[in-house]
Amino acid sequence: AKEALDVATRDRDLKKQATPSRLKDLPNLRLATERMLKKAGIETPESLQQQGAVNAYKALLSAHEKELSLELLWSLEGAITGKHWSVVPPQRRQELLQHLEN
Repeated sequence: AKEALDVATRDRDLKKQATPSRLKDLPNLRLATERMLKKAGIETPESLQQQGAVNAYKALLSAHEKELSLELLWSLEGAITGKHWSVVPPQRRQELLQHLEN
């Protein structure tokens, strides 16, 4: 039983360290968001990381005709940093908005 617990613990730790292979597996992102990002040319978690939240949001704005909420910007930032969008600090939100306006 101890050996099984050790194996399960190691497996859990490896899964935590592994980078998700799909966008929808990142925090805050669902299948619909993954499809939107792919339509905008962002197909992997690595490409999202490279683009950054603001550039990804701008790509989504230009690729989609409908309006997008700022909550999506916070969600992208949270996906990159591994946090829920609601805990993105107000100061970081202001920085993102400033970069978005430039």
